[in-house]
Amino acid sequence: MRLLSDAALSDALPWHLEDGHAYHIATNGEVDGTSIITHVLRAQHVYYALFATWCVGKLDAKVLREMCDKKLIDRLDLYTGEVFKESRHAGFEQLANVARVGHGRLVRFKNHAKVACIYGDRYDVCIETSANLNVNPRCENATVTVSTELCDFWKEFYDEIPSNNDEFGRWTPWTRESQTA
Repeated sequence: MRLLSDAALSDALPWHLEDGHAYHIATNGEVDGTSIITHVLRAQHVYYALFATWCVGKLDAKVLREMCDKKLIDRLDLYTGEVFKESRHAGFEQLANVARVGHGRLVRFKNHAKVACIYGDRYDVCIETSANLNVNPRCENATVTVSTELCDFWKEFYDEIPSNNDEFGRWTPWTRESQTA
């Protein structure tokens, strides 16, 4: 499914996104949330990424971990729904390890939003989607917007969510200034 998702997205979405443009995606299950993120990451190095989703699949957690291990993403913050720890999807500890490797945090709260903010060396991209980070053969929609302002809006919102995990309690929000420090 992931290979088909990546191929379908490569045919539909330009490789290099243009500043100020919004790209709308409608799918009948052939494109998933992780594939959209992967597509955006292919065109640039990512300084910071924020992913908010209700749940994360095991394979998707592995893909996020590989992105951090390969230094495709310097820092990563993750926000999931409150039921994530008890769900049948990726293990909570597996995703906590992704946050550790990504030098960020993992927060569970009453979240059902699916938002990704990607701050890169070429452009900043906000992905607002109905899709969780898992393979899902259902109709989904997504809007991929190249906009620092939209990324900042969502990042400021999620930065205010308090940590409910002592391990990530000493977290400080990412800033462009901290990137260059």
